[in-house]
Amino acid sequence: MYNLTEGALERIMRGTNVEKPVLQILGYKKLPRTVNKDGGATDRYRLLVSDGQRLNSFTMLATQLNNLITDEILTENAICRILNYHLSSVNNGGKEKYYLHLTFCIKISK
Repeated sequence: MYNLTEGALERIMRGTNVEKPVLQILGYKKLPRTVNKDGGATDRYRLLVSDGQRLNSFTMLATQLNNLITDEILTENAICRILNYHLSSVNNGGKEKYYLHLTFCIKISK
């Protein structure tokens, strides 16, 4: 049994570094394909994650980790240790949104 890192999402979204948080992937959504600089199309996945206290639906999986979804390694309700992440902000119609980008994670339990 793995314990989630409770409160991690709030601390991360406030800009505090949380070392290797353990989060649960509650679900994911495949976003419409986008065309990159070289003209190739790339799939993107938005994740719904939880730290046991809060949910975050503005979490993006790095495209180099897409195989975790397509190979069904990262499934709904999976528990993952996040080894690397970063935040970005997007100004959408005057309202700033913060996105959590997972760039490296390890599934530790279903």
